Parts: sequence; C-alpha cells; structure tokens
Amino acid sequence: MLFCSCATDHVQTPREGTRGWSCVCGLVSVTALSAPLKTTLCHCEDCRKWTGSVGQMAIWYRREDVLCSGQLLEFKSGSRVRKSCAKCHSHILTSLPRAGLVEVCVGSAGISISLSAHFFYVTPLIDFGDEVPKFVDFPASLGGSGVRAESWDLHPDVTQAFHGKCLCGSVIVAVSGEPEMTAFCHCLECQKWTGSSGHFAVIFDEALVQIAGDLKTTSDGRRNCAKCLACIASTHCAKTPGLLQICGGILNSPPRLQGHWNYGQRVLSVRDGMAKFKDSPAEFGGSGAVLGEEAAPYVVTIQRKDEDLGLELSFSDRKCRVLKVRRRSLIHEWNQSCASDSMVCIYDRLISINGMMATIREEREQLGRATGKIVLIFAKFRYFE
Repeated sequence: MLFCSCATDHVQTPREGTRGWSCVCGLVSVTALSAPLKTTLCHCEDCRKWTGSVGQMAIWYRREDVLCSGQLLEFKSGSRVRKSCAKCHSHILTSLPRAGLVEVCVGSAGISISLSAHFFYVTPLIDFGDEVPKFVDFPASLGGSGVRAESWDLHPDVTQAFHGKCLCGSVIVAVSGEPEMTAFCHCLECQKWTGSSGHFAVIFDEALVQIAGDLKTTSDGRRNCAKCLACIASTHCAKTPGLLQICGGILNSPPRLQGHWNYGQRVLSVRDGMAKFKDSPAEFGGSGAVLGEEAAPYVVTIQRKDEDLGLELSFSDRKCRVLKVRRRSLIHEWNQSCASDSMVCIYDRLISINGMMATIREEREQLGRATGKIVLIFAKFRYFE
C-alpha cells in the first residue's frame, strides 16, 4: 500500500475551474487543476483485462495538474502504473511516468464527457456507433501508427466453454454453462469500480463458475485480483440470489451484449440498437422499464433446425416477451442472416409465432414443429440515445 500524491508541489485547495471526483467508498479523491488534454477509450487487451469491461476510458492530464489523496494500490504494466483504491478497489488512474502524463479513469468522475478518440478499435466488445475517430492502435502523436480503423468486426461470438484471466494472469476463470444474460451496466458505481464507461456483465448461475487465484472481495460482493486489482466478478443483487456477474473483459470470448442497464446514468451514449433500460429487467430485480417507444412491427423468418432454438417466452394477457435467447442458437442465427434493420433485440415484444399466440406451455413447445420454418412478428422498439 502507498499514499499517492501526483503533484506534491501543489497545495491541495480547490480553486475556480478545478474538477474533483472520488472512488466508490470515498477514501480516494482526485482533483484536476486544469482543462483536460483529451478523453479516450482504449480497447486494447490490457485495458479490457484490467477494467473487466470494454476498456479504460480516461481523461488525460499533465502529471503536475492532478492531485490525488488517499490510500492506493498500484500495479506496473509495461510503461504504465495502474492505481486503484486500497479499500473498494475502484480504478482511479493510470500514470505514464516517462511521458509525464496521467490518465484519470472517467468512471471516478461521474460526469458526462466528450470522447476524443477510440484506441485499438479492431474487435470491440461493443460497437458504439459514434462519429469519434477510431484508430487501429494509437495516433502517431502518441507513438502509434496513426492508422484509422476503416472497418471492424465485433469480437467473435463462438460456441465454446467460457474461460479467461486477469491482467497479470494470477486469477483464472472457467464457466461450464451458458449465461443467463449479458448486459452493460452504466450505473455510477460500476463506472467507478471498473474505470470504464460501465460494467460489461456476463451473468451466470454461480454454481457454474470456478475462480482460481487470490482475490480481494469488498463487503458488497465485488471481487478483484489481489495482485493487479483487475475487476473479476461481482454479486448480482439480493433480489436474484445465486447469480454472479463475471466481467466480460477478462473472458477470451465473451458472449454478445443483449441490453443496457441504468442507461440514464451513462457517460457515453451507445447507438447499437439494443434495449436501453431505466434500471434492469424485472427478472433480474429491476422495474423492466425501457427508455424507448414502440414503433411499427416487423417480421423475422428463420429456418427450423434440429437443435433447440433456446427461445423462452413470458406470457401475460395474450402478450409475450422474449426473455432469453441462447447465443448458440436463435440470436446467433439472426445476427448472421438478417438485415441490420431487421435484427432482433431480445426485448422487443413478440406478437405472434407462425400466426398464433401460445397461451400455455404445451402450445408453446409445439409451435414450429410442424413446419420447416418459424415466422416471428415483433413490435419494434425505438430506443432513446
């Protein structure tokens, strides 16, 4: 443990134009004495594995313009020194001693920001759909090639056992089953904990998860590697016991995202067509309220295969919603075969299957078995930014 002061020659007294923020527990505080140089989101493997999310989202300052007080733990990674709160393990900043720069994690700021650039935007976990410059590595001014990413693919969504490790490799995660849900949580605590724009949470039945290695666990269930302080996992919530959120950024091949939670607290908008929830779906302890409006219905036709399609429905007053689509079947096939304007979001409201509405379990199981294809009619939701 150490006490960090990034600018010991400054008196730590706020002045007009300064900006201040803190970690989840409040032990560590950071004050910036000048305007930021830039704000970036780095999607490199190291930043993913440290944050456990899409990558480190950072506000850049000169080292002498940042004051940091409180007890920190640090981990050296190449030319960078990554620092986290010693108590709640929130990611605070990354120091670049040779360059004389500090990257303050946006998550600890709790403010809306204007992004300057994406780094290592080759196979992002989320395609943000913005107009911000995207580089295959770094801009030339930072020692990179300066080559812009003209096209990119989302990370591969392959069928395999889930496994991964932290930044230093001391903690290894293995999962023997399919996730219940994959969501990106934009709440302020998740921003602060990960040091990213939010928490890329892959939610599993806890009994399916094996974690090997030394962990530091907070009273609210967040788990970090004891050595590099990478975010590993967190307890879901009291309303849904037995579920564990694995940080998708540490997995070698995380499943595709299925929705955004606590979207009203976002620091960065995402234009990906996924459901944007006020908090979280009802089956995961939230209100289920969606930040969007219902638009015109559309039709999706898929060919019936021998495998289980993995479609689970919830019925109420002859209306139903798609609760879960296992990635090895239905949603994977749709993403591969449908036009972008017809791509199904799993929380669009299902109107009918093969022209019928199933009201009981037995009817639901029989739908589609007598024909070689399944026709699904959905009410499309237009999600607010």
